[in-house]
Amino acid sequence: MFTVQRLMGHSALMERGLHEFDAWASTFGDTTTELELQPSGKYKPVSRFASFVNVPELIAMFRSFADVVMSEDLRQYVKVPDISTGKRQIITSKPTEAFKRYQTVLDARIKAIEERDRPPEPGDDILLSVITDGRHAAIDLRLVDPDNDNEPDNKLNNLVAKAFRIWNETAETTYLRADGKSYDLPGAAQMIFSDLGTISVEKTRGFSAYRWIRNELVRMGVPASEIAFMQDYKKSSAKQRLFGDVRAGKVRFLIGSSETMGTGVNAQLRLKALHHLDVPWLPSQIEQREGRIVRQGNQHDEIDIFAYATEGSLDATMWHLWTPRGMQEESFGWQAGNNRVLTSVRPLSRLSRRRRPVWEFANRFQIKTARSGRSATYWLTGSVSLTIAPYSPLTSHILDDLGPTATRPRSEPDRSRLAPLMPKWYGPSCWQERRSQA
Repeated sequence: MFTVQRLMGHSALMERGLHEFDAWASTFGDTTTELELQPSGKYKPVSRFASFVNVPELIAMFRSFADVVMSEDLRQYVKVPDISTGKRQIITSKPTEAFKRYQTVLDARIKAIEERDRPPEPGDDILLSVITDGRHAAIDLRLVDPDNDNEPDNKLNNLVAKAFRIWNETAETTYLRADGKSYDLPGAAQMIFSDLGTISVEKTRGFSAYRWIRNELVRMGVPASEIAFMQDYKKSSAKQRLFGDVRAGKVRFLIGSSETMGTGVNAQLRLKALHHLDVPWLPSQIEQREGRIVRQGNQHDEIDIFAYATEGSLDATMWHLWTPRGMQEESFGWQAGNNRVLTSVRPLSRLSRRRRPVWEFANRFQIKTARSGRSATYWLTGSVSLTIAPYSPLTSHILDDLGPTATRPRSEPDRSRLAPLMPKWYGPSCWQERRSQA
């Protein structure tokens, strides 16, 4: 947001003294501290830039040069399928004893990195390598130890079983061409996304999730010709032929990554299900993935989206990191597009927009508790004990009641720079009046 404003509205930032990031961040941003699952499976308090404040003023500046149209706004003009159950479905797998033992190895590696008293040198272990190994292990331990046995109930095999069931159940579903006639071949199509475990890592890790999915589906009865890897289609002409085969029913499984299959894929006509085997780094990649199936031209009225994870693994951290950012981006864009006035954009259930946020925010909490294996009470008490965030003076009296041991927020941002944009009702005098009335 700051980068876009610097490019498109630099003069407005200069006028208000917000052209430096520190000034901008102290005015429009706030930090939160939450318990976060580490690659080792343990929990650690982590503080990060996590929410926007002074949103009405930020929106006013942004809207001076931008028009915002959300995907929800387009539904009144184009027909797209609904997501069955109203949300992304969570498919969890219990961690095996072998997986738990591997997490102790990750924990030891993290401790060694933290205790190292010198900068890392080429060949040294680094935290990114630990995270990468943890993410691979959450898919299948054979990605970190090729000699490990197949675990029938891990999330990789759960995906295979779910995908095969849908393939079998939709075998007789028919679809129409543009001229209104039915395609010769029936059967719905599915997409499987994973940025990890691709064919290319087989040389270095000794195992490929892509190859395992294909081999298992073929073993169960799916013709090998109906399964395609997007990485095998480099040229645009080859991709277009592949998409034509998907629409015609010749290919019913597309397996690819966010990079290869997240954009430029026009194969939604008979897509029934989309599977997230892993969690990408960016929320925009999730949106791009799911945009392949929740798309105009899909002939299904309802589709399914599945997210797979192993309890107690890094999946919990990845989903937890992604979801607040995605909610903030979407919520901010919605407010801007509809001129809704809020003072801040916060995680969890502090926002509401028609029916959709209800399940979105509930889904985030469901993912967080299910992936970690912890109860809802654990997360609620943990979050409360870490910080009590008075986002406005209306809640500051809570800290007074708790006494000097309560966690105090950082100083209030300087709103004097925003005076030209502030509504008359917005200011300290208004808050004081409301608090005295309460």
